[in-house]
Amino acid sequence: MNRLCLLGGAMALLTSLPNSSLQAQSHKKDTTMNRTVVVEQQYNPDIMDAQKVNVLPTVNELTTTPGEVEYDRNVAPATVLPGTAMAAYAGEERQNLAKQGYVRVGYGNIGNLDLEGNYLFNLTAKDKLNLSLGVQGMDGKVYYPSESEKWDSRFYRTKAGIDYIHQFNTVDFNVAGNFGLSNFNFMPYFLMDHQRFTTGDVRFGVKSTDQSLPMHFNLETGLYLYSRAHNVFAPGQDDSVNETSVRTKGDFTGDIADSQQIGVAFEMNNLFYNNDEFENYTTLLLKPYYEFKEEDVWKLHLGVNVDLAFGHGKKFRVSPDVKAEYTISEGYVLYANATGGRMLNDFRRLEQFNPYGELLWQNTDSYEQLNASLGFKMSPATGFWLNVFGGYQVVKDDLYNSVEAVVVDPMSYYLYSISFPQEETKNFFVGLQANYNYKDIFNFMAKTQYHNWDSDAEYALEYKPEFRFDLQVGVRPVSALGINLGYEFIKRHTMEVDGGNYRVGNISNLNLGATYDLFDGISLYARASNLLNRKAPYYLNSPIPGINFLGGVIFSF
Repeated sequence: MNRLCLLGGAMALLTSLPNSSLQAQSHKKDTTMNRTVVVEQQYNPDIMDAQKVNVLPTVNELTTTPGEVEYDRNVAPATVLPGTAMAAYAGEERQNLAKQGYVRVGYGNIGNLDLEGNYLFNLTAKDKLNLSLGVQGMDGKVYYPSESEKWDSRFYRTKAGIDYIHQFNTVDFNVAGNFGLSNFNFMPYFLMDHQRFTTGDVRFGVKSTDQSLPMHFNLETGLYLYSRAHNVFAPGQDDSVNETSVRTKGDFTGDIADSQQIGVAFEMNNLFYNNDEFENYTTLLLKPYYEFKEEDVWKLHLGVNVDLAFGHGKKFRVSPDVKAEYTISEGYVLYANATGGRMLNDFRRLEQFNPYGELLWQNTDSYEQLNASLGFKMSPATGFWLNVFGGYQVVKDDLYNSVEAVVVDPMSYYLYSISFPQEETKNFFVGLQANYNYKDIFNFMAKTQYHNWDSDAEYALEYKPEFRFDLQVGVRPVSALGINLGYEFIKRHTMEVDGGNYRVGNISNLNLGATYDLFDGISLYARASNLLNRKAPYYLNSPIPGINFLGGVIFSF
């Protein structure tokens, strides 16, 4: 599914800059829950698409013949809401790009709530201000993972943002800020009863816009705040933890010939904590590179990632940053990539990975030592693209989840929590993707991918996909009506456990959505998900809805 996007006019301007109570519950000891269970959260378009938190290898995305802009408002099934900004369900919708305001209101069968608003102020010809506000969430009974009974689950996420840009003659100046609040509860028999995450950030950026100059730059610095209200470091102890980050990044490039550039990019993260259980640390990335572009034939990027860490997780690491693309003839492209780099395991990423996880220790950053791929893209017909690819990936200190049994009273009962262990993982993958678009009337995407995983810790692979298939079909039979059909299938990695084979249940999610333009500036939308009523979790202890739906109205002005 397509990701939630803002107004076309706002995005065209604003993305040009970097923005980038503990309650113990008693329960008799259950020996079936004493084994350690592990998982990595996989990408779920019905949950989120903010930043793909997993570390599955990326591949070159296909491009199709451009057409009229389509707006896809994706509402997450509110029972599997992660802790980041959550998109809202809807089918495709078209809105006049000249309109500056947007409001969406929706409600669903298990208390699914979808409120979203955005407005772009054109203050002057060179000054733009964008405001956004949203609330998504749910409050209803959903299934326990691997259980037939239901529990009363709730998860609400509130977000607000402001983004200002001023265009000088040769430089763009940007100031942006965001606020987020997540409130949710845990299932019974867990050490934590409920949780609250509060986030905020303010960022400043400058970017050169005069392409005639021999030197170009793009700079950003920001202050990021994150608070976890409830954290358990020992039974009966409940402490809050705050993480403060100062992040600075930049990119300087210089032309050495008409088709050649050299440059150096950098990124520094300074992380500070208010709790003695966590050690402050700093990371520094230096990325020198060379680029060569021969129009319609060659694109070459040669670079290296030099990563340093000071304080917690002190290490020196190096990974490649190489990308090459060769156009054999029009519509036929051969490409190869070898990349890597640090994956900062700050509180934001842990929330995205699994919001129900708890800080039982301080994690080190994951590091993608290698993500190499080779592929071939072809377009034998107008609007149709085919991509065949394969590759190999190595991630050191890869995150996964495990269930920890905490002894509350040795003679009576245990409570449980989810931790974030880490282990090195390796992954060989091959895949095929096809895209087709016909005159904004019909569009189609199908992607299949096979993975062969390896790790010294077998449970680190439990929720890794062995095979996955994704299908998206969009049809607009008349100009006012858009219909979307989606299907997602994930077969998990098969593990050898106690002399036998074990595998988490397959994901098989069929969803259907539609948007109808009722009047000028007023549209209706609806979305139904998990139409096959499958009860397999996307990640460890994620709530599992049955068939769920949401519908509402969209105003553009």
